[in-house]
Amino acid sequence: MKNKTTDGVHVTIGMTGASLSDSESNGPSLALTNFDITSIQDNNAQTYSMTGTGRVTDSNLNGYLDFTVSTASPLQGGLSDPYPTAGSITLTGASNTTVTLTATTGSDIQLAVDSNGDGQPDDRLTRTWRDLNP
Repeated sequence: MKNKTTDGVHVTIGMTGASLSDSESNGPSLALTNFDITSIQDNNAQTYSMTGTGRVTDSNLNGYLDFTVSTASPLQGGLSDPYPTAGSITLTGASNTTVTLTATTGSDIQLAVDSNGDGQPDDRLTRTWRDLNP
């Protein structure tokens, strides 16, 4: 853990590291590498905000995804919300292909897909968080 500060209302927690891994005997092996994640919780407003960068490697996918949640558009929501209600996360894979997931409501997200790595979305889809995590 990088740091933890609190004034009794706001709690800031940061994690940074070179590698964190998890594996199951009959399941995937996951690794989080080169990560820097910060979460801020406001106990009065009952909200959170999260930013960060890193790489997730999954043995089942035989590959990796880099993730970025920028300070310009942090993932935000209520402490009791099951999914973020604002902000975006960009996932980058092989050949600089990306998908940016942007929270548009409590359950809906917009996906901007760049399947050829040219930096321009080739497709935009609207889904729910549950669609991505059934």
